[in-house]
Amino acid sequence: MRRFWLASAVSLALMTGGSADSVFSDDTNPDFDQVYISSIDYFGAGCPPGSLWVDLVPLEDENPRTFGVAVRLDRFHVPFEPGVPPYRAGKSCLLTLRLGNVPPWYTPDLHAIDHRGEAHIESGVLVRYKTTFLYGGGLPWRERTTTFAGPHDGPWLFQRSRFPVAFVPCNKTELDFDIDVRLDGGSAPPSTGSSFTVGSSQEDVTQVYKMYWARCGAI
Repeated sequence: MRRFWLASAVSLALMTGGSADSVFSDDTNPDFDQVYISSIDYFGAGCPPGSLWVDLVPLEDENPRTFGVAVRLDRFHVPFEPGVPPYRAGKSCLLTLRLGNVPPWYTPDLHAIDHRGEAHIESGVLVRYKTTFLYGGGLPWRERTTTFAGPHDGPWLFQRSRFPVAFVPCNKTELDFDIDVRLDGGSAPPSTGSSFTVGSSQEDVTQVYKMYWARCGAI
């Protein structure tokens, strides 16, 4: 699996690793190790140009039909200051990842989420953290929302697994990952200041989407 660091371009196609149109002739023994990132796009206030890094990584279970999409966000920081309207106290980032050399009859599906970061949340402040996985701009395929309530000062961790098994569509090699963070002052005093950061300066990989290769067109 290929990796690359996105330095400044919002969209960059890889010139190595083969063609996105190439396929495998033997779907009974697919070689998932030949799958690579062909291109990515990303946009949103949470991921300005040059602030996002992505890689395909093996998971600890060493199952050949699982892999991780590891994402590092260097500037996803949401401040909350007194008097800021709720609709402005938030940021989002949409990452579109395209894969090449995907074996026929197989589609990557989201199996689990492992996200983390740092936060300073005063008492009365609520943070809504929403992550969504889609196929190529379609309807949400997997979606999870959690709420962090203050007071909290330090690291945070958001993990979800055991997504329900569902019908998996075929020929889906474009994957969308969206993170949306909203802060609400709620019952916090007017002088309250809080902040929420997706990512951590202490770790190289901060957000992991755990994927598995599902046989498409079947449950």
